[in-house]
Amino acid sequence: MCTTTTTTYDTLSTSVDQCNDAANGGGSNVVCTVHVINQITGTATSSGVTVNQCGGSGAGGPAPSLNCDPFPATTTGATITQCNGSTNGGGAPNRVECTVAPSTQSAQLAVSINQCNGAANGGGSLVTCTVSLVNTITAVPTPTPTPTAAAVTPTPVATSAARNTLHDSRTDGIALAGSATSGPGSNPGVWLPLQAGLLVLILGVAASFGFIARSGATRR
Repeated sequence: MCTTTTTTYDTLSTSVDQCNDAANGGGSNVVCTVHVINQITGTATSSGVTVNQCGGSGAGGPAPSLNCDPFPATTTGATITQCNGSTNGGGAPNRVECTVAPSTQSAQLAVSINQCNGAANGGGSLVTCTVSLVNTITAVPTPTPTPTAAAVTPTPVATSAARNTLHDSRTDGIALAGSATSGPGSNPGVWLPLQAGLLVLILGVAASFGFIARSGATRR
């Protein structure tokens, strides 16, 4: 009785070797299957696998003894080697059934498979073995460039012209009527009475000069 065991390895598996020189007693039944999927990222190429299988097998007993695909397949040093020198003790027709499913190989990750060779050579034995080897190649994605932020031109800020206000003790507090100067002189409510008083003062001084002038003339 066979059980299925799944094992994970930290390193790449580059070869499979199983079910060889196995079950050579009479009436044996050898069933072995290998499915390999290689996932390759980067620059790589793949091609059809080379096969060597079912050579020197199925001797003795009724024909046809072989049901193999592909057949004949006799490549030396092939990627897949299976079912050679097996089930030679006679038995039922098609007692050697070995198949290689459509498969590929890649030089970037070479894997060899060797199974079911020299197996089930007792009388009345059967061998059924299958292989699948697939290489999936994915190109390295092109990184997307990071957008560069456009330079920001600062907006000019309008500024008012600097202005100095001169305060002079000889001129502060005196403004002519209708003057547009800034400061106290621009406030008619304050300066109009002062202007009127100044005018009265000037008229008074003029009248005094007139009176003095008349007095002087009288004395002469």
